[in-house]
Amino acid sequence: MEVRVSKSEFKARALEYFRKVERTGEPLITT
Repeated sequence: MEVRVSKSEFKARALEYFRKVERTGEPLITT
């Protein structure tokens, strides 16, 4: 399941998202 996040939300929590992608291997789509 791919996760979609807005650009502003991604900027605020980028490290958290990178760690989640690294852990789960799920794609992350930034819009």
